[in-house]
Amino acid sequence: MGFRKVRLLSSAGEVERAVINYEHDHGGWWADAGPFDVIGDVHGCRAELEELLGELGYDLARDEQGRAVDAEHPAGRRALFVGDLVDRGPDSPGVLRLVMGMVAADHALCVSGNHENKLARALGGRNVQITHGLGRTLAQLEAEDDAFRRRVQDFCSGLVSHYVLDGGALVVAHAGLKESLQGRSSARVRAFALYGETTGETDEFGLPVRYP
Repeated sequence: MGFRKVRLLSSAGEVERAVINYEHDHGGWWADAGPFDVIGDVHGCRAELEELLGELGYDLARDEQGRAVDAEHPAGRRALFVGDLVDRGPDSPGVLRLVMGMVAADHALCVSGNHENKLARALGGRNVQITHGLGRTLAQLEAEDDAFRRRVQDFCSGLVSHYVLDGGALVVAHAGLKESLQGRSSARVRAFALYGETTGETDEFGLPVRYP
């Protein structure tokens, strides 16, 4: 797994003065107990997301163009998005605009899905396969300005792999996460959280076979 932080103590005095503190990954989120409304894969369906938030009691805020840019619950509940906001549906930019606004206003949390991970790499100029609806999202983003596309890239790149909340009673990841990996940060943890567990086999394309 490796070490996230290393501290070099160069004298006996420093060793004597050292204090060891255990840090939970994702900082202060450990103690956050919600309440949350956990929302799964939206996949570009902005209208349905707005309808769902309305049914859950959230008040939508719109910009001067009438686009939803935030949603706040009067009782203080927050949405917790489990990734895969984009691809396949008719309005991935609209979903991103709303969710990014909610996260920025602390009205929502969001973990990365494999689709956000791939979108961030595509927007960053990486060579990725344009499959599973990514082409539709990229075409939709072409209608947006450069500033918005940069915001999307920064947002998707900055999403954490998982949250450990409510003192460890609630763990949220897109594809699930074994207990031994919860609260940790590494490439292995991120791959598991985004894609799920592998069987140890590879398919005809040389890619790892994963459990459903």
